Amino acid sequence: MVGLALAGMVGCGQAPQPSAPAKKPPSQASLQWTNLSNGFIEDYMRAQPFFAALAGRHEFDGQLPDLSSHGIKREIARLHDARTQIGAVDPAKLEPRERFDREYLLSVIDKDLFWLEKARFPFTNPYWYLGNLDPTCT
Repeated sequence: MVGLALAGMVGCGQAPQPSAPAKKPPSQASLQWTNLSNGFIEDYMRAQPFFAALAGRHEFDGQLPDLSSHGIKREIARLHDARTQIGAVDPAKLEPRERFDREYLLSVIDKDLFWLEKARFPFTNPYWYLGNLDPTCT
């Protein structure tokens, strides 16, 4: 009872605190970006199961990417398609964090395409395979 009386006195003479401003709902562009970026991440995890397992997605434990010539060509095509989709998103319509995420995903794609297409590491450097097969190479 005394606790209730003291609790009631704490607010005496104080102006009511303003309520927090209502959060605005996400824009249509933000919702579309969320779907696109989440889809890219899921596709990336499926294409790079070793990376996915290292990232804590243990449903990918023990899986390997398709490291055949055909599999590598398919990964290059997947990355180009993802780059086209992500690049088509107008950054002006996104929130600042989403703009950063967009640029980050584009840089990940560009890095992967460089090593696969330009440097042709899977075809010129046997070490490339260690990063995809050896759990101690991260």
